[in-house]
Amino acid sequence: MNIITGKKGATHVSSQQDADANMAFYGAGDYVLPIGGKFGYQVVSNNLITLSDGMVMVQGRKGETDYGQTESVIIENGGQGQTRHDLIVARYARDATTQTESMGIAVVKGTNGEGDPEINTGDIRQGATIHDMPLYRVNIYDLSIFDLKPLFAVWDPHSGVFPYKYNDTLAASAWSGNTYTLANEHFKPIAGIANKSILRKTDVSILPAAAATDAQVLAWAKADISTDTITTDGACKITAAGTKPTINIPVTVVAARSDGVYDLIGVFD
Repeated sequence: MNIITGKKGATHVSSQQDADANMAFYGAGDYVLPIGGKFGYQVVSNNLITLSDGMVMVQGRKGETDYGQTESVIIENGGQGQTRHDLIVARYARDATTQTESMGIAVVKGTNGEGDPEINTGDIRQGATIHDMPLYRVNIYDLSIFDLKPLFAVWDPHSGVFPYKYNDTLAASAWSGNTYTLANEHFKPIAGIANKSILRKTDVSILPAAAATDAQVLAWAKADISTDTITTDGACKITAAGTKPTINIPVTVVAARSDGVYDLIGVFD
C-alpha cells in the first residue's frame, strides 16, 4: 500500500490515483459539472460555433475551459440538399509513447444521409488512449446548421445520486392526444437501496437518440416536445405542442434530481 495524501519527499501522486478518487465521488461516467457556463453554445455562422466556459469530468479526469474563455468550433459546409450529423466532443487523449495526457474540444464529422458518426470510446483506466465524451449533435441541412442538440448530463451535487440516462422509443401508437407517458419502470433506482422506486422529483430531458434517422429527427423537431417533472409515482408526461409524431422515435432520456430532498416511493417492498 502507498500513501497518497501525505508527504514523501518526492513526487508520488499519479493522475490515475487522482482520477480514482474522482470516480469514487462522481462515478465512472462522463458529466458536465455545474459550474461556469456549462458549455452553452452560440451559432455564429454556418461554419462557426462557440462554446462557453465549463468543466467536464470524463471517467475521473477533469478538463476545463477557463472562466470567461470560449471554445471556437469549426463546422465544415454541408452539401446541397443533403443532411449530416456532426458531433462535438470533449476528447481525452494519452500519448502511448510519452504517456502525456490532454483534453480538448474536437469535431467528429458525419456522412451525408447517415446517422451519427462513430466516436472513440474506451475505458481509460484499462489503457484506452482516446475517449470522446459527446457534447452536442450538430444537425446540418443543405449548407446551413439546422440546430444543435445537447448530449451530455450535468452532474447534480445536491441529490446524492448522479444523472442517469437510458434509451427508449416513443411509439407512435402510444400517444394519447398530444401527451405521452413514460413508465417509471424505465428509470433506474437510487444506488445503495434495494427494491425501491424512483424519486418523486426528477428533472427529465429527452432527445432523439444517436440512431434516429433524419425523418425521425425532423418529426421530433416538428412535435416541439416539452417534458414535465416527475411528481407522482415516477410517471412523466411529455407534451407535443406542435405536430404529434406519426412515426416511432428512438430517444435518449436523461434524468437528474431537481431538489436536494430525498422522497422515495416504495423504499421497502
